[in-house]
Amino acid sequence: MIEFYWSFVPLFAEAAAAMPLGVRSIHVYWFVLPLILAISLVYSASRHESWPRIWAQSLRICGMIAGILIVTTVILLAINTQV
Repeated sequence: MIEFYWSFVPLFAEAAAAMPLGVRSIHVYWFVLPLILAISLVYSASRHESWPRIWAQSLRICGMIAGILIVTTVILLAINTQV
């Protein structure tokens, strides 16, 4: 499993040393979920004004973005394992 360490940038080295061990090794892909949600909500809110339409459009866009990311990850993993 690939882990994300906060100390990859020298500016974060001191802050990473002060963090508890569980916080230091956060998996990178967990940052994708709130990012997808935020992007889809902002995009939907810029297109619609009623909350039911915003939520419906946002869920649709979340599914599309997540699907594209999953398909891309599977393709890249398949290419990487064949080399």
